[in-house]
Parts: sequence; C-alpha cells; structure tokens
Amino acid sequence: MKKMKLVMLLAFASLLLVACSRQVKLAKQISHAQHQTTTQNNVSGGTYHGTYTGNKSHEDPDYDYLMSFKKDGTFRQDITASNGYAGKFVESGTYQVNKKTQQIIIKIQKVVEVTYASDSALKQKATPTAYRYRDEHQLTAAENKPIEIKITPKYLEGSINKVKLYKVKTKVVDFDQFKTQQAKQYQLAPKVVAQKLIGGKNFMGRIDKNQVWLTFNQDGTFNWQAVYNSYGAGSVAYMTGQYHLDDQGHITFDHNQGDVYDMSQLSVAGNQYRDRSSVSAPDERFNFAVYDNQLIMRLSDSVGGSKAAYQTPDSGAYKTSTVMTESATKTPTYLEKRGTMTKVNPLISQFENAENFGKWALIAYRTPSLAGMWGRPQAFGIKATDSNVTQGGIRFAYLTTIEDVSPKDEQQIDGVELIGLGEDGNIYLNPGTGFIKSAKFTDYLNAEKVDSASLSEFDASASYDD
Repeated sequence: MKKMKLVMLLAFASLLLVACSRQVKLAKQISHAQHQTTTQNNVSGGTYHGTYTGNKSHEDPDYDYLMSFKKDGTFRQDITASNGYAGKFVESGTYQVNKKTQQIIIKIQKVVEVTYASDSALKQKATPTAYRYRDEHQLTAAENKPIEIKITPKYLEGSINKVKLYKVKTKVVDFDQFKTQQAKQYQLAPKVVAQKLIGGKNFMGRIDKNQVWLTFNQDGTFNWQAVYNSYGAGSVAYMTGQYHLDDQGHITFDHNQGDVYDMSQLSVAGNQYRDRSSVSAPDERFNFAVYDNQLIMRLSDSVGGSKAAYQTPDSGAYKTSTVMTESATKTPTYLEKRGTMTKVNPLISQFENAENFGKWALIAYRTPSLAGMWGRPQAFGIKATDSNVTQGGIRFAYLTTIEDVSPKDEQQIDGVELIGLGEDGNIYLNPGTGFIKSAKFTDYLNAEKVDSASLSEFDASASYDD
C-alpha cells in the first residue's frame, strides 16, 4: 500500500514538473514575442507623442511633438512651439525602419511653418502673422538631411533634443488640408491685406497745409516727397528707404537717403537748392496704417495710434487724418530728384535773402580797398535787388542796382551800377557797358564771412559821409 502511494506521488511530481517546464517554456516564448513586438514597436501605422522643455527663449522654446507613420512608408509630424516662439511646423516625408540597428530614418520632403503673435493666439487658432511653405528645394539645413529616431522597448527617442515619443491614439493633422487652411487664413491677416493694397502703388494725400506723395515699391523700398507748411514751414523733402508693415497693418520707415530743401530758397527754375539739410526719416508725426482696405495718413504728436483713430478720418479746417488716394504718378526716388538738382555755391545761401545781398553790395562799394578802376567809392543807396534773374547771359542768384557811384574822374554825378552774385559764386559788375567778372569783389566775398544777422540790422538808407 505504501509502495503504491509512493508510485502515485512520483507520477504526480513528474506531471507537475512537466507542466512547470511547459509553463516556463511558454512564458519564455511569450516574453520573447513581447520583446520582438515592442522592439520593432509596430512603427507602421502608429502615432507617437512627446514633449521638450526649452529655456523659454526664441532660440530654444518648448516643443510638443506628434508623429504618425503610415503603412505606405510616409510620415506626418506636427510640431507646436511655445514659450519663446509661437508657431507650428507640419512636416511630411518618407521613412524607413532599419531592424538591424533598431532605427527609423525619416526624410522630410515638405514643411508648412506658421507663426502667431502670441501663445494665446496659437491656442485660439487666430490668424497667423507669418506663413511659409517649403518644398524639397527650399528646406532649411536642419530639415534637408536624414533624421534618425531610435526604437526602444517602451518608446521612440528622437536624435534631436532626445525627445521620448510614446505611442498614442491621437490623429495627426492632414498635411495638405493644413497647408490649404493656413494659406487661406493668412491671406486675411492685416499685414497681408495691407501689402496687397499698397505694394507697387503710388499714393497722395493732404493734411492741413501739408501734402505727401508716397510710392511703395515691390522690393520693399519707398519713395517719399512731402511739402511741409504747418511743421517745418515752407520746406520740401525727398526721401528713399525701406518700409515695414507690422502685424496690425501699421507702416514704419527706415530712411536711407534724403534731403529737406527750403522752398523759399529754390530758384525759379525749380531745380536749384540752397540751405539743404539731411534728414533721418520721414517726419514721425505722419503716421500711416491700412484699415478697412484704405491707406490712412494721420498727423499726430505721437507715433502709432489705435484702430479707432484710423478708422474715421476727421473733417474740418484742420484735419488730423485723411484717406490717401491712389495716384498714377510714381513719386521720384531721392537719387532721381537729386540728379535733377544742382547745388548752388554755398556763398549764395549765406545771405539768406536778396535784401541782405543788396546791403552787402552797398557795404562792399563803400570799402576803400575795392575802389579799383572807378576811384574812391561813393555809394549812397540801393535802388533795387532782384533774385533768380538772368541778364547778359548770366544767371544771377541776386542782382542789385547801386545808386550814385563815383566815376574815375572823381566828379560826383548821378549814376547807377549793377552788381550781381552769379549762381557760379562769382561777383559781376556792370557800370553800364556790360557785365564783367570782378576778381576783387569775389575775393572780398570769399575772404569776409557774411553775417546775415548783422546785414538784417544794417540800415541801408542811413546817410554816408565821404
């Protein structure tokens, strides 16, 4: 009986050992199968998600990654940047799985990049401030190269930023759908609308007594011409430089070249200039923005302005805003205008006006060292002074008639003589026999600095004792 029980116990133990052996073998098979599955990770048809925390700067923001590997060998990646840079990168391309190295090799073929004004605008899916589409010929250096992704038992690990991507069931946005949607939305952005309105076009407008002509060239440059009569009275400015549109449609200017001319000193021909001063930029009191598909110009003591301030151009004798009207005439560039203007000798501008030159001529005639061929000068007054005139084939900036000049024989007789400052900077005299260039008077003009303030106070009608 005892022998029978022992036999039965040994048989049971044998069966138990066999069962345990089979279970261990089966467990090993299951474990091996699980390892194979997680190692290869069922990449094809899977979607993965991961995050990266940067230093909150434009160069190193936070990133949220969502990546899908389709069974046809293509992938989609949706990258959202925030905290330093508000934007989205949606990428499309091809991938291959290297089972030997346990790596996925992706090759980007096209990218849509959109930028937003802020993180909140990004979350609200507001109109982007920038839209860029890059195909395989326009990819950046970082995009235009194979990118390796490591396959591990639990996750995928990106070679960039070492981001861990875990399998999820989230659906990735369709590339072409995203591209079309964002392109349409971007076309509604104020900056884009403004550029369409002004790009390559000419405008003119008047506020109070000031008039402005503006051309916005397609290459991002502007041509500016303005006549200022309320600020910087009686001056005209020509400028050329770069213009910029902000996200709200406001326009700012970076000036490259420009001059302001005193209109009272322009010659009758309109192509001479005096008292020229360089300018740094278009007058900042003139603000420009595009609202409601119109280019609005405002005259203000401060730069910028609210949307409401631009939306309703005011009326009345003194306007602070107006709608610029499109013009068929292109505003000349600074160099084009400068090329048609000839700088007058600086000796001319120092007088400031014709009256001052007449007084100077009278003083010069009363200077003994300039008596010359006519003997001791006895100039008693100015009969008349003109500006911007031509006589005897000479263009004069100023031409003055001096009364009662003593002739060579020093007998006092009534007479007149013309003295003029030519636009070439020389003094010309005409005692009645024609104009001759006077070296003495010209040298005197060059040697003696003209004091316009003293000339203005000089009384030309005062008596002169010889």
